[in-house]
Amino acid sequence: MSFANMDIQEQQIQTTGVKFVARDGDEEMGHVYLYLIHNDLHDEPAGYIEDMYVDEAHRRKRVGSALLNSLIAKAKELGCYKIVGTSRESKPMVHEWYERSGFSKYGFAFRMNIGSDSE
Repeated sequence: MSFANMDIQEQQIQTTGVKFVARDGDEEMGHVYLYLIHNDLHDEPAGYIEDMYVDEAHRRKRVGSALLNSLIAKAKELGCYKIVGTSRESKPMVHEWYERSGFSKYGFAFRMNIGSDSE
């Protein structure tokens, strides 16, 4: 097979994001982002969870669960066919929390850090 004549075309796709913030007065207790990803294989968007964060002082107080439940409700409202979240391998308590919240392990996540602010 020869790739000499292959033409790769780029098409811009718009995405939508929603940020959920848990507050106690002026203090941000935590936040999470939901991004909607559209592709040609599905009529409905996929939901992607990004940067779930709860301030250390508010962990184990159901702040994360409240944020996640709000995100799930919004994803359903927006017609998502699935929601995907990732977590570092070094966070087994987070994995258990996602499973208790109704998520299941599915496949692997692969990552390549390409920006200067990558963790």
